[in-house]
Parts: sequence; structure tokens; C-alpha cells
Amino acid sequence: VIGFGNACGTVACLHATSNSRDWMSLAQDAPLERFVQLQASSTPEQRGEALLNDASLRQSSETAATSEAAQTQCPDRHGPPLDHHFAAFARSRQNRIIEL
Repeated sequence: VIGFGNACGTVACLHATSNSRDWMSLAQDAPLERFVQLQASSTPEQRGEALLNDASLRQSSETAATSEAAQTQCPDRHGPPLDHHFAAFARSRQNRIIEL
């Protein structure tokens, strides 16, 4: 994501969190939960813009991505765009697992 770095893990978490509202929630003060609640009625374009402007979510993403526990043989976070990404799986209202 331009301006956010390689944030595919964060985007996957946003998808999983926002598409699992029927059976899962996060702490009210969690950056992902706050973002999902604030952007529930926004358009995809508005959500993308909000993601770029959300400093606390960006900081959480950066902290997670640079954590020693998260390190793999992966290109630089602020390097060129990647051809790989995280996928998110969530349980649907019909109790099926869906890939987002």
C-alpha cells in the first residue's frame, strides 16, 4: 500500500476482523477494532484513505512487522511492491470458512 508499506498482513487482519463480527470481537481500544467500527459504513475508497491516515493502526502494523518474532526471509517492508500476499479466512454466517 503506497504510504503504508507492505501492509498485506494488516489488511488480512482487517478483512478477518470485519467479516467475523457475528462471533468475534476485539478489545474496544484495539486499533483494528476501532478502525472496523469507524469505517463500517464507508466506501472501499474511503476505507483505503482512512487506512493511510490512521497513525495508530500504521504504528501497530509497523511494530508487528518489525518484531523479531515476525521476521522471515521477506523483502524490505518499504521495498518494491510484492507479488505475494496474506490471505484471510473467516467464518461466514452460514458457518462456512471463506477466504478473503
